[in-house]
Amino acid sequence: MLFSTPTSPSVIVGPLLLLALPFLFVWYRGLKTRVCVFDQGLTYTKGGKTRTIRWNEIEKIWQYGLRYHIYFIPIATIHVYTIQTRDGTRLKLGSGVGKVKQLGEYIQAQVMNIMLPRAIETYNSGGTLEFGRLNLSQAGISNGKEVIAWNQIKNVKVWRGRLRIEKVGKLQWLGWANTIAVARVSNFWLFTTLVDNIRRSRG
Repeated sequence: MLFSTPTSPSVIVGPLLLLALPFLFVWYRGLKTRVCVFDQGLTYTKGGKTRTIRWNEIEKIWQYGLRYHIYFIPIATIHVYTIQTRDGTRLKLGSGVGKVKQLGEYIQAQVMNIMLPRAIETYNSGGTLEFGRLNLSQAGISNGKEVIAWNQIKNVKVWRGRLRIEKVGKLQWLGWANTIAVARVSNFWLFTTLVDNIRRSRG
C-alpha cells in the first residue's frame, strides 16, 4: 500500500513525504508484548492487558536511536518510539517489540497524515507550532532563546542522531551545543516535512 501526505496550495508546495509499506494489518510480537496494527490505529497488549489507540488520539511521538559499536564497527542499532495520547498517557515501543523500526515509521506516517493539514492551517494563520524543544512559525524556527528567520536558514540536517540547523554566514545555529538531539524533538517527521516544504515554497 502506498502512503503520501497531503499538500496545501496556499503555502506548502511540491510532493511531501511518500512512504510505501507492504502491509495494512500486521502483528508485532515480543516476548511479553504484542502490537496489532489496523487501518484506524493499533492495539497494544502487555501483561495480559490490552489497550486500543486510534491514530487521531495520538498527540506526540518521540523517536530515539542508539547505535552500538565495537572497535568503531557498528554491530546493532536500538530504536525506541514513545507515543503520547491526548489524555497524557504514554506508550513506549522498544526492543520488546519485533520490527520496531518498521512499526515506528508506519505509526509516524499515519499520525503525520492526520496532523499535517492542521499544522499547515496553523502556520498559514500565523500561529506557532510546538515540537518539544523547538517552535516553528512564519517568523522562523525558535529554540526558546532566539529565532532564526527562514531566509537565514542555510541547511537543516540530521547528523549522528542530532538535528543541526546551519545559518547563512555561520557554521551552525542553536543556542545549546549547536545541535539538539532528535529524541528531544516531538513529531520529528512532521517537523522536518514542514521545514523542507516551507523552505522550498519560499524559494
